[in-house]
Parts: sequence; C-alpha cells; structure tokens
Amino acid sequence: MESNFNLKVFSDTIIVSISVKPQFYAYLLLILVTSLLILPFFLINLNNESFTFELFLELFIYLILIELFPLKYCFWNVFGKETLLFTKKSLSYKHVYGLISSNMKVVPHKNISVIFYNILIEKNKKFGKINFLEENDETGLIELIHKTSILISEENYECFILEFDKLFLLETFSLN
Repeated sequence: MESNFNLKVFSDTIIVSISVKPQFYAYLLLILVTSLLILPFFLINLNNESFTFELFLELFIYLILIELFPLKYCFWNVFGKETLLFTKKSLSYKHVYGLISSNMKVVPHKNISVIFYNILIEKNKKFGKINFLEENDETGLIELIHKTSILISEENYECFILEFDKLFLLETFSLN
C-alpha cells in the first residue's frame, strides 16, 4: 500500500498533495469495468431502429446512474489525488479523480488538532489517515473537521506534523 506524498511549505502555508500509487492490475481493472459499463449502452442503440425521446431519457438515466458513479470511484482508485492547503486560520481540501475535479472546500478553524489514525499495518509499516479535529465552541465536544481519503505512511505523517508544529510555534513566539 503506497501513496505519493508531496509536502511543500511556504511562510504561513503548508500544501500536502497525496495521490494513489496503483498496481498494474488496477489499470487493467479500470479498462475492464469501463468497457463492461459502456457495452450495454451501445447494444441498446444497435437493437432499436427508431431513436425516440423516451429512449434518449432511458439511456441518459442509465449513463448517469449506472455508469458515471461507479466510474468515478474506479478513476479515484487509479488516478485519485487529494490536495490539502493548511494555514493558521483555515484548512482547504480538494479531490481530483483524473479528469474530474471537485471544488476546493475551505473550513475555517480556531484551535485545530491533528492525529494519525492507524488503519493498516503492512510489512511492519503503519498506514493511516490524517484526522483534523477541533473543539466545538457551543458543546465543548471535539469534532472531526476533515479526514484524508488516501492512506499515508506514519513516516509521511511525522514529516507533516513537524511542519505543522513549526507553523504554530512561529506564531506563538512572534515578536509582532
């Protein structure tokens, strides 16, 4: 279970880019699933002599419900990439599914905590997700703000947490 982990640090911003690193069989599986989902679409068109509006609606619904949703997750397993942009005041994240990309979501925070949630141990290496937590002002309970989608190694988490600590350490001891 490997992932590509890229960490960039600017003065008050940390950018983390995590992408999946699939095996060769994942590409073959993507081609197989894509062809199996698109094949019925062409078979329906070949069997009908007249192309009506009702047939168009049926094919459109089939395309959206049956094909695009599973294909989105197939593309995620092969081309998935998650980008986190972390500042002292907000956490922004975005998911990229190959050709499809989600909007950047921004979550403001006041006092954020970061923990490593261990999910998998493979060849004596721990893999998990980064959880971003914050205390709710009204209830006093800890809430999950965001959890990364792609597993990272504990070593990558340690690199991130060092930069995360530096970001807030510089703020605390600033002379301004």
